[in-house]
Amino acid sequence: MATYRELIYIIIDKLKLESDDSIFGEEHITFLINKFRPLILKQRYSDVKKEIPDTNFQSLKLELQVSPSSSIGELDEALQYMRTKSKVPSIINLNGGQRIITLSSPNDYWGSNITYVNKDRFKYVGINKFLTQVVYGSINPDGYLYLKSGDSRLTELTSIEITTIFEDPTKVNEFDLDSNGKFKDPLDIECPFEANLVSILIDMVEKELLPSQFRVSDTTNNAKDDAADEYNTHQKAQNNLQNPYSRAQAGA
Repeated sequence: MATYRELIYIIIDKLKLESDDSIFGEEHITFLINKFRPLILKQRYSDVKKEIPDTNFQSLKLELQVSPSSSIGELDEALQYMRTKSKVPSIINLNGGQRIITLSSPNDYWGSNITYVNKDRFKYVGINKFLTQVVYGSINPDGYLYLKSGDSRLTELTSIEITTIFEDPTKVNEFDLDSNGKFKDPLDIECPFEANLVSILIDMVEKELLPSQFRVSDTTNNAKDDAADEYNTHQKAQNNLQNPYSRAQAGA
């Protein structure tokens, strides 16, 4: 996978914006990458039968706490409830509007035996006496992930790992500190996006930044937006050609 920095450099190179006069910054290009990536994936995987490559997914580890009862309504006294301390970043709905989410635990006892269900089903799971050791998870409308189980050891769980396709991959970086206790530079994060779709993403960002019908390059390094001036001159000339009455007025 390419990093955001690598994608940005490719786009800048295609737009020929290497000079100091560039009017499009790295943050804006990052914004556009995160804007078009979900659109491409939604179009690509609108069919539930299509398998989605792992390269589009990210994993995020979140700490847990005992769930406040007021957050999810009335609680079953026979069950244990937990909730993430932080809200889960927005997730892309794919395959017919469904969220594709896998939950796992660093605790060997639970491992990957945690089942994600939608918020409507979450109300009714966990009551089967033969499935008391199963842990169910769901993201509530308040943005937090909730867990529940008939197993009392659920409260010993301190964290949960969520693997899914996040709308903004850079948000995951806000939960990931390096060995020095610092966050990575967002531009050095790998953009989780399958390789065969990258060229489509780059083309969409390029067209958004600079309309395909008129591409100019600012070759004079004078800290002035010459490209914008040239574009305006071009537009005025086009308007005059399309409006003979205006040309007649100007010559009168």
